[in-house]
Amino acid sequence: MSFGFMPSRAIFVAVLMAFVTSANSALAHSPYFSKAEKITLPSGKSGELRLVHGDGIFWVDPIRVLALDEEGRMIARSPPSPSMALSCLNTRCRVFDPAEGAVLELDPSTFRIGAVVPAIDNADHDLNWEFYGNDNESWGWRWRKADFLESIWGNLALAHRIGMSIGFTIIAGAIAGPVLRAAFKRKPTVDRPILIMSMARLIRRLMLIMTSSALVFTSFLLAIIGSGATLALWTASLIGGAAVTMTISAVLRGMEEDEQPPSAITR
Repeated sequence: MSFGFMPSRAIFVAVLMAFVTSANSALAHSPYFSKAEKITLPSGKSGELRLVHGDGIFWVDPIRVLALDEEGRMIARSPPSPSMALSCLNTRCRVFDPAEGAVLELDPSTFRIGAVVPAIDNADHDLNWEFYGNDNESWGWRWRKADFLESIWGNLALAHRIGMSIGFTIIAGAIAGPVLRAAFKRKPTVDRPILIMSMARLIRRLMLIMTSSALVFTSFLLAIIGSGATLALWTASLIGGAAVTMTISAVLRGMEEDEQPPSAITR
């Protein structure tokens, strides 16, 4: 397969995506809600969890987790973090902060009764400043260190929330892996002048390395800087995509070799 046409396109896409990501982050906005989940509060009454996004300016938007009582009043507010994620089954939810390797749990002893939170689809986002706040003050939550399985669980919940960025990272890995392999693959010696052959091989390798680097860099921008993925999640997605493609490629090569007729035995 020829990769000669790919570097310029990949670099263009990388620069374009980086520009779009930076431009979107630079647009100031009021806090907004992205997700709401019904829960059962420690008191046994119904409540709700909300993810509210602040303004990250040139970085991913920080997220707080709000807890609402049965009347829709804010009773708990977490510190901001770019990687907050919820994992819910029925009315039981786990709240993870993979960036800090932590699990958040409601702490009724520090609940406060606040104002009624606007509906999640309320168009007037300026109202949300009251609930997001302008400082790092938080209440109603206690933090604990996530164990190994909870760390995996939290990253999977985060991957679900930022699925498009993780999907792009997997695709980037799936392309960058074979491209890098092609860049360092030894070619059979041909009857050409050594200098010309060496220069052509060097240029080809540089172009392939630039292609893979552009893809990896773009995925880093989108996943970590633009979406709040953890380094572990981004790395696993990138390597996973490359591993799948390389495995499929190896299987196909093996099948082709098995189908080749045995060479004739010369006497």
